[in-house]
Amino acid sequence: MGRSRCEGKAKKRPFGFYTYIKTRADGERVPSIVQVHLLEAREIDENFPEQKQRSSQWLPPLEAAVFVREPELKSLLGKVERTVLKPPKV
Repeated sequence: MGRSRCEGKAKKRPFGFYTYIKTRADGERVPSIVQVHLLEAREIDENFPEQKQRSSQWLPPLEAAVFVREPELKSLLGKVERTVLKPPKV
């Protein structure tokens, strides 16, 4: 199986953070903090290491938020919609 690859440019400054409880393979639950960076993707490789365990789908931020359990990540997706994808002023 090939390694996942995304061609693009990531912003150096974090867009935000969110927290969640990660369940490790041994069942231990660990609080985790995730640093989120925006990435302008130009090309995506459809093969990725977890492709047998999960699916991948590109959605607008607010549609993607429906599938997200973490409230802080839902909020970040809303922030993407409001600040990054805002309609141009006429």
